[in-house]
Amino acid sequence: MIRRDVPSRDSVPAAWVLIHQIDHAHLAFELAQHWGAGPFRPLQPRKELLWACAHHDDGWREWDARPQVDPASGVPRQFLEMQPAETRDIWRKSIDAAAGQGPMEGYLVAGHFCRLGRRATHDKQSDPQWRPFLEFLDEYEARARDWLAQWQLGQEQERTLAVAAQALDQLQFFDTFSLWFCCSESTERETVETPAGIDLELSPRGASQIRLSPWPLTVDMLELSVPGRLVEALKYADADELAATPSQSITLRWRLSPA
Repeated sequence: MIRRDVPSRDSVPAAWVLIHQIDHAHLAFELAQHWGAGPFRPLQPRKELLWACAHHDDGWREWDARPQVDPASGVPRQFLEMQPAETRDIWRKSIDAAAGQGPMEGYLVAGHFCRLGRRATHDKQSDPQWRPFLEFLDEYEARARDWLAQWQLGQEQERTLAVAAQALDQLQFFDTFSLWFCCSESTERETVETPAGIDLELSPRGASQIRLSPWPLTVDMLELSVPGRLVEALKYADADELAATPSQSITLRWRLSPA
């Protein structure tokens, strides 16, 4: 789950927009399916990569249906605030579902989460508390190598390691790009590096107008939206109280256009 602050005048959150991970993933898919204009590379392998963008967070479905609350703060816990065992179980569900779709899908989703996991645990290699999570990463890095070999089998000339690595970079880029929209309202111009090594400039014009330079999409303009649940920023006793609190359905919208 993503918890997006709705600030009041004193910058303290007056409310939160709770966004499901699967909806964030669908936004990543929407961006990816229109990608590849101008100097930017088209997706390859397109079918498998688009599936991974749309479904890499499918393991979150059960959690997001009933998000838990941090017992100390009373705040609904979002994806960056999970316990290692919770993260491991959610990621495992996502990866196993992807592997059931095909070996490249399994490789991409496993590679995505293993990269995230290695970055998060770079200073925890000797911490016994993290040993089960590190063993999980070892297991799925090995399985990802097997899925990659299955995908390449008999087509090594076309299905190269470079193609697979580029696809994994693109999945991670679209995941991050989607989070840029979902996690908070951005008001300042930002520059992000794309997998092609080309800088993409994002220029907000108000809350919902975003101009991109150079233009990376195969359409002249793109309208995006993500559903969410608006809840008051309170200290909740537990998941039951959060589920029972009055809430409002809300849709975040953006319009992308060339700078």
